[in-house]
Amino acid sequence: MTNAFGGATSDSARVTVTATPGRPVILRHPVGCSVPHLGSFGLSVLAAGDAPLSYQWWTGRSPVEGGTNPILAVAGARKALHQGLYAVQVCRVFSVRNKCAMHCLSERSLAAMTRC
Repeated sequence: MTNAFGGATSDSARVTVTATPGRPVILRHPVGCSVPHLGSFGLSVLAAGDAPLSYQWWTGRSPVEGGTNPILAVAGARKALHQGLYAVQVCRVFSVRNKCAMHCLSERSLAAMTRC
């Protein structure tokens, strides 16, 4: 820049903007249900965030075997095996900090999973 008194120009400075990994966000939470003995039920979650995302469904403090998708489908529901509180954990895969979002269903929203 120059004016009546003269001017000077500095050396160039490079600025690089990098994308920040998007933290997973749950857009639609699972909703509880009641099903008859040996009936079927499904729970689902809708999540957004930088791909790839991983899913893990939990019941109590235990991971649900095979529960690694946005939809958890169960056929032949039995009170002793399937009644209870369910939660899903959504994580970014290969994240440096493994940023996660977790939602747990409350007892009120998941009253009785199975009624016999």
